[in-house]
Amino acid sequence: MGQAGKVIRIGQWRFLPERNLLLGRGERRELEHRLSVLLEYFCDHASAVLTKDRLLEAVWGPRIVGEESLSVAVSQLRRSLDDTARNPRFIRTVPGVGYQWIATVAREDGPRHRGLWLVAVMTAGLLVSTALVFWWLTGKSEPVVALAEENGPGSEARQLLASEKPEDWRRAVGLFRRVIEAEPDQVDAYLGLVEAKLRQLRYLDLPVAPHYSELEALLARALSIAPFHHQALLLYANLQFMHGQDYTAAEAAFLDLLSVQPNHAEGRLAYANYLLAFGRFEEAMTEVTTLRRHQPLFYAVPMVAWNYLMQGETELAWKEIQRITLTEPRSAAYHVSAQHIAFQRGDEFVAMEHLKALMTLAGIENERLARFEADFAEAGLAGVHARLLDERETAELGHYRPPLSWARYALVAGEYSQALDHLEAAREDSQEALLWLAVDPHYRALHAEPRFQAVLTSLGLTLPSN
Repeated sequence: MGQAGKVIRIGQWRFLPERNLLLGRGERRELEHRLSVLLEYFCDHASAVLTKDRLLEAVWGPRIVGEESLSVAVSQLRRSLDDTARNPRFIRTVPGVGYQWIATVAREDGPRHRGLWLVAVMTAGLLVSTALVFWWLTGKSEPVVALAEENGPGSEARQLLASEKPEDWRRAVGLFRRVIEAEPDQVDAYLGLVEAKLRQLRYLDLPVAPHYSELEALLARALSIAPFHHQALLLYANLQFMHGQDYTAAEAAFLDLLSVQPNHAEGRLAYANYLLAFGRFEEAMTEVTTLRRHQPLFYAVPMVAWNYLMQGETELAWKEIQRITLTEPRSAAYHVSAQHIAFQRGDEFVAMEHLKALMTLAGIENERLARFEADFAEAGLAGVHARLLDERETAELGHYRPPLSWARYALVAGEYSQALDHLEAAREDSQEALLWLAVDPHYRALHAEPRFQAVLTSLGLTLPSN
């Protein structure tokens, strides 16, 4: 146990055993070492019924302790996980025997480095811009900086930024600061500093919003030195759009970028998604058409399908998805797109097939899949999503992360009050996917609700005119 760099995904949490740390939804929860050992043992023996004696021997070793110590530790661990004995989601009590870990466990080899996989999945899923920005700001496999010196702090910082280790990114921050102190006009050092900070925030599941002012100042300084630096413009545009909500400044930066780099694929796709968020469908389609002309690989990206879907043209959206999938492999991206479009077409059977495929890819066990199938047979997609809501499912099933995913499940289940509760919580959590709230047909049932309108207003958004 305690392998260096190990990361374990358990529900909404990411567990770092060697650091005795739980991360999730913008929170850091430090565990007492004994609880961390106990949690890791549960994860290593998921689904197994563990006797009290076995747990005492595994966690406390030769120490002479009683069952009371184990009971107290399990109770404390449940509180840390927001779990309860009465309605367990993680640890189930087996009367007269011991305990059983009942949640899905997913292991990561190291930091959650999303990269191009996330772009593919979320681009095909609703609100492609969210993934693009995550990728561009935090998920690239190579750093954006290109400092000139072959040796010295700049070169070392560049190497550290290319690492997969969060502690290296933290060290890179200090080195980039040293470069800036020595050379205040070194643009790439400012960009490296921004990227190193964003990577750490994404790894720790922390919101960007509290750090917005610092990041904005760093990028503004870089642009004051090099006003048409394409990477600085893209970072600045995305930061203003996603976190500053200064939409005027964001669009100006996008346009500046495309004026100096007309064939900048990431920039043009980001701008198309920006336009989509505000219901500027024709302009967004023009950007995608231009992008495809210069970058033919983007014909496989279902951006056109999503544009049609946002306009309510579900049949055109479905035809575009079918066009892509006739010759492309069926990936998670395909299932996300097909699920949402089929749902909007009213084809629940097709939507359920793609939802089941995503559940399988997310590691949901066969027993639970069978329960979902039974729910579908009895109550259709409403029943399936009611269970996803009741069980507070945290796996990525094409509906983003909690609490926004719970809002979306509640909508399908017809629980509009709960949907609004979770939507407001997602707003408090500054979830970026909310920026497409006004155009996403999934929320159509809430359009007349004052609480929904209040969320839109807080984001500076309005419903598009028909």
